[in-house]
Amino acid sequence: MIQYYLWRCLMTVKVEHLTGGYGKRP
Repeated sequence: MIQYYLWRCLMTVKVEHLTGGYGKRP
């Protein structure tokens, strides 16, 4: 379970960088 959580977190961060914040960061 924890591995899935970490993987999901990494994917979210990657998407945020690609989208430029994904609305959370300017």
